[in-house]
Amino acid sequence: MSTQWRQQQPGSARPLTASPARFDTAYFNNLVEEEGLLHSDQALFNGWSTDELVKAYSENARAFSADFAKSMVKMGNIKVLTGEGQILLNCKKVIN
Repeated sequence: MSTQWRQQQPGSARPLTASPARFDTAYFNNLVEEEGLLHSDQALFNGWSTDELVKAYSENARAFSADFAKSMVKMGNIKVLTGEGQILLNCKKVIN
């Protein structure tokens, strides 16, 4: 995909998958094929405990979609930081 993308879009960054406009399992397929875009992505399928999950998601779009939906609900229930810690109003500002 990367060669084809560069030919079509010279000077542009490569998309994460061949189907960037679709919500599918292409990301996981790329990892199984050892074609993850970033080293940190490919680490998810590199002989570690997450290999089984990556393989399952690459083969079963419904399982991925169901787990993704559950995860979004859980993330939506995370409470906003209050009390100790810092809430940044300007993410570009360096904290000393």
